[in-house]
Amino acid sequence: MDLSLTKIAFRKFAKETQKQARTNITRKDLKASGQLRNELKFYTKESENSIELIYERPLYADYQDKGVSGTQKKYQTEFKYTTKKPPAKVFEKWAKQKGIKPRSKKTGRFMTFKAFGFAVANKIYTQGIKPKRFFIAPFEKQTQNLPEPILDAFNIDIDKFLKDTLDVTS
Repeated sequence: MDLSLTKIAFRKFAKETQKQARTNITRKDLKASGQLRNELKFYTKESENSIELIYERPLYADYQDKGVSGTQKKYQTEFKYTTKKPPAKVFEKWAKQKGIKPRSKKTGRFMTFKAFGFAVANKIYTQGIKPKRFFIAPFEKQTQNLPEPILDAFNIDIDKFLKDTLDVTS
């Protein structure tokens, strides 16, 4: 069965979700290297009678989007820190990319990136990561608008299929 119009409707849905998610990443200043924004992609996978919409994103995107509960501060999320702390090297790299010059709160002196990485890792371990909802929010918004265009496109595809099938058998 030819589901070309349904596929177009799904791609339009996915493209708009992707566009709004990328806008949110920029607006909420979640861009250090640009990896999160640039690697947010989608594709459709077709089989004989179905279309599957698949979103691809970096591994850490779900943690940023849905948040992570710390040991002291909790968020409504499936992710949480219990025994293992986040890697400090990630925050060293992040500080360098953002151009942050870390200072000690006690002395006011500059601190090494390594010490800064450990401090941030400890803070995130206890306080968690607040949900950013850069992807979930536009996805939910687009889902509210989804049924009508998809149903319309699917109905046209079904009509074409039935017409072609009935014309062939007549």
